[in-house]
Amino acid sequence: SLLKISITLMICWPVVTLGYYGITFSLSSLNDDIFISNIIGSLVEIPAYIVVGLFMDSWGRKPLFSLSLLVSGIMCIVCGFLEEGAVRTSLAMFGKFFASSSFALVYMYTAELLPTTIRSSGVGICSLMARIGGISAPQIAISLPKTSAGKGSPFYVMGACSVLGGLLALLLPETLGSSLPDTMEDVDNIKKNAKPIWKFYTGPKKST
Repeated sequence: SLLKISITLMICWPVVTLGYYGITFSLSSLNDDIFISNIIGSLVEIPAYIVVGLFMDSWGRKPLFSLSLLVSGIMCIVCGFLEEGAVRTSLAMFGKFFASSSFALVYMYTAELLPTTIRSSGVGICSLMARIGGISAPQIAISLPKTSAGKGSPFYVMGACSVLGGLLALLLPETLGSSLPDTMEDVDNIKKNAKPIWKFYTGPKKST
C-alpha cells in the first residue's frame, strides 16, 4: 500500500508542477497583451486558494486533488483545439485556477499520507521529482510551439499529463478525519477508515 502511494505521489508531483508552470509560461501566447494575461493569471490563484481552504476540510483532499488535476487537464486539451481569443483565454484561466488548487493541496496531502518515520524524506523526494515538471514546463510551453508539432501541442501535453495524474490520484486514500500516520500500519488504517469520495465529512465516527 505504501509503495503504491509513494509511486503515485512521485508521478503526481511533476504533473502538478508541469501544469502550474506550463500554463503560466503559456499565458503569453493566449493573446497580444502578455501583461494583462499574466496579471489575470496571477490573480486567479487567489480564489483558488480560498476555495481549497473552504472545501478541503469538508469534502476532503482526495476529491479536490483529483478533480483539480482532471479539470485542469481537460481545460488545457480544449485550449489546444481553439484559436486565439477570449474563449481560449478564459478556459486557460480556468485551467490555471485548478492547477493552482492542486499545487496548494499537494504538499499537505503528501505529508498526511506518509508515516512519521519517512515523512520528511518522502516529501523531499517528491519535491525533487516535481523539479522534472518544473524543468520541462518552459521547454514544452515555449519551445514546443516553434516545432512542427503546432501551437496547440503544449496544451495537449500538459492536458494529457494532468488527466493521467488526476486518474492516478484516485488510487490515493482519503486522509480527512485521520490522524497523521506514525507507522506503516497507520497508513493501512487510513485507507480502511477513509470516507467515500462522494460524501462530505461530518466528523469522527462515534463508537457504539
